[in-house]
Amino acid sequence: MSAHEYTRLTRRTLLKASAVIGGLGAAGAVAQAPAFAAIAPPSIISTATWGAKPAKRALTTLKHRPTYLVIHHMDSANTSDFSVGAAHSIARQVQSWHFARGWADSGQQFSISRGGHALEGRHGSLRALQSGTSFILGAHVANNNSKAVGIECEGRYGTELPPQKLYATLVHLATYICQQYGIPVANIVPHRHFSDTSCCGDAFVAALPTLRSDVSKSLAAGRVIVSPVGSTTPPQPTPTSNYPLLKKGATGAVVTRLQKLLTARGHSPGAADGVFGDGTLGAVKAFQRAIGTEADGVVGPKTWGALEARAASNATLKQGSSGNNVRALQKALNAVITANLAVDGQFGPGTHSAVRNYQRSRGLTDDGIVGAKTWGALKGGR
Repeated sequence: MSAHEYTRLTRRTLLKASAVIGGLGAAGAVAQAPAFAAIAPPSIISTATWGAKPAKRALTTLKHRPTYLVIHHMDSANTSDFSVGAAHSIARQVQSWHFARGWADSGQQFSISRGGHALEGRHGSLRALQSGTSFILGAHVANNNSKAVGIECEGRYGTELPPQKLYATLVHLATYICQQYGIPVANIVPHRHFSDTSCCGDAFVAALPTLRSDVSKSLAAGRVIVSPVGSTTPPQPTPTSNYPLLKKGATGAVVTRLQKLLTARGHSPGAADGVFGDGTLGAVKAFQRAIGTEADGVVGPKTWGALEARAASNATLKQGSSGNNVRALQKALNAVITANLAVDGQFGPGTHSAVRNYQRSRGLTDDGIVGAKTWGALKGGR
């Protein structure tokens, strides 16, 4: 049976497979998978096998389940070496890069090489995943590590898609992680969902609907189902939902729009000239400090969403509402969760559904009513 062809397994077969894969982890008893499990674990190369150095400091085991699965790319070369040796090598490089940042270990819990080899990233992550009740605190999503488990994918995917081998392993690993931890498929998100970063690359982000679809189908079928990477056509963004990553040096109409929003929020960059220079950089950082996020001067979904949401008052909105506050809400949702809403000022079924999706993703009561808590999350760019 190939690495990505699995039929529905009995619980006894699954536990045997779990015991085998557990041999790759640290010494000790192997925790059994939850009784509801149907997907066999993928082959995961342990830290010991790829030659990881010991962690610099003691790592924290969180005694709860993560609620998000975050997809990253390493921003490394798109090598054509698909060998297991290359997988070991890139894992060691990533750990060295992360040590250089002052981190205790590799920041992410798991990695996948260009050749489709899955690896344990942070020590102890494999055993924790097998238990399904705890995970190792990582260092891959600032301010959100306590609720997110991460997968680093080797390569750079701004303009090209990952190799099919990598993607097939990602489907299997993501399905297994969602199964073990009970993570909703909708909560498989790119790094940029939480931070103003280009990660995991524009091309890869556009392919994530395919990943979510395949994971959903795999969980339902009890076997891993892999489509061609990027084969699901994502919704086409409307002009009002197009919020590109901006930083110093950017130019054009979208920069002018940013400058006008900053001015309206009390952080004037000077002239709205469409040039992201020092004045705009200073205004962006000031706004980011005001909302309590990292003041790095990079404008991504968090900053866009907060800028748009702050156009509205704290008026409670619900289905049937209309007007400028609804327009501001629609713009904020478009920025933060790429809702692709028409900004028409009408709180109809589409806006209601988008609000509920957003509320669920942020752990809020998903009643579709936009009150103080929902506004608070949007205005904080969360």
